[in-house]
Amino acid sequence: MQYLRQKNGKGWFFRMTTPTALIGQANPWDGRELGKEIIKGLGTRRIGEAKKLRDIYLADIRRMERYGADVASYDAEAAKAMRAELKSAAQRDPEEGWEVASIVHDKAMEAMERGADRQMISSYLKTAFGKGFALSDALDQYKAARSPDNTKSQFAPLAKQSFNDLGSAVDHLCRFLNAPSPEQVMLQDLSKPKAVKFRYDYLPNICTHRAPHGLSAKTIKKNVTLLKGIWDWAAQVGHVPPETANVWATETRVRARTEHVIKRRRDFSPEEATALLRASRRGTREGDVLRLALATGCRISEIALLRREYIETDCSGFFISEGKTQNALRFVPVVAEAQAVLSARFAFTAGQDRLFPEWPVRESSGKSGAVSQWFTRFRREVLGEQTDKSLSLHSTRHTWRTVARRARVSEADILQLGGWSTDKSQADKVYDHGLTKRQLSQAQTTVWDALIKNGYLNSY
Repeated sequence: MQYLRQKNGKGWFFRMTTPTALIGQANPWDGRELGKEIIKGLGTRRIGEAKKLRDIYLADIRRMERYGADVASYDAEAAKAMRAELKSAAQRDPEEGWEVASIVHDKAMEAMERGADRQMISSYLKTAFGKGFALSDALDQYKAARSPDNTKSQFAPLAKQSFNDLGSAVDHLCRFLNAPSPEQVMLQDLSKPKAVKFRYDYLPNICTHRAPHGLSAKTIKKNVTLLKGIWDWAAQVGHVPPETANVWATETRVRARTEHVIKRRRDFSPEEATALLRASRRGTREGDVLRLALATGCRISEIALLRREYIETDCSGFFISEGKTQNALRFVPVVAEAQAVLSARFAFTAGQDRLFPEWPVRESSGKSGAVSQWFTRFRREVLGEQTDKSLSLHSTRHTWRTVARRARVSEADILQLGGWSTDKSQADKVYDHGLTKRQLSQAQTTVWDALIKNGYLNSY
């Protein structure tokens, strides 16, 4: 029988030639270096039990060939493979399944005594014995369930940026739990006290280059909400009991802090807008993106990522086909001199897919962060660093809406032109299909005239 030997009627032992790649490595059973041969006494004279032990040793060796020693023997993939093996053994013979499970448990305890990571072993046993649902598995399945490409899913899709933010939130949670990866975290491991400590003690003290004084209350809330979605989904589809998902539930007895104490973003003054336009040359990627954003009130990402196929042939406007919310999907009219800017850029980028191919798109997020980075440097040069906490590229949107409001453009028209969410009644949402292109153009012209009249576009 392959790899099994018995000498003079004594107990069976396992024997095989060590794979070349493993010679000299520490074995996962007692930590000693592997020689040219692997010989392990099995401590039994029963052939059936010897075969089971042989198969377990073989599985360990194959995993070592692929991954390494203890880490490989007790990683997430090994745990899932062992769960399948234990389930199969129990179906064949319940007693056999119990014996194999006992052996697996004893070997895991031995590995822990040799110094293997306690959290890794604990996660392995929970997964192998079906007592835990790994965060890595939950994350993969949750992403599939919330993917925009999954047309059969009953769950609302998440945007690409939300998936990126979810990944960051999971990384924060793993570091909080001292887990090297999501494979080592079970959803059942997170208790309510831990979730509370993570939210109120750990997250506020995370400092990054973008948040040198710690994460904001808004960012913390976003992280917790995204993580809660995984636990809620897992409970809803039956992977974990409902009480497991309740760890994220909080009773707000004390009013949460708002950002009113922090200086808010504001709109540009006419003098500031004029200075920025004067310092940016028309016909360049910087000058054109700034002019179109100020004239239309669009989010800067909507302008920078705009595809030529969504632009009217006469450059009288364009369609936003993808956005932050459902309301962001809309037609945006372009009027007066802004139409000339759009027309010139449309001709300049003939043969390209995007209106601004010069602005690179980050593959991970689908956004063009280079625009914001450029504007930060540009704004500081033109308006000074004292505007850091009050002005940003998004201030073009603040400016457009403020001017539209002061020009007495109706709130409903402003919401439709700018793509903001609405407080419509259910009847409005069902039966009101908005203004026509011509009516939208008239409203946009009113805003343009107000921008001109108030001195915002002196250097347009």
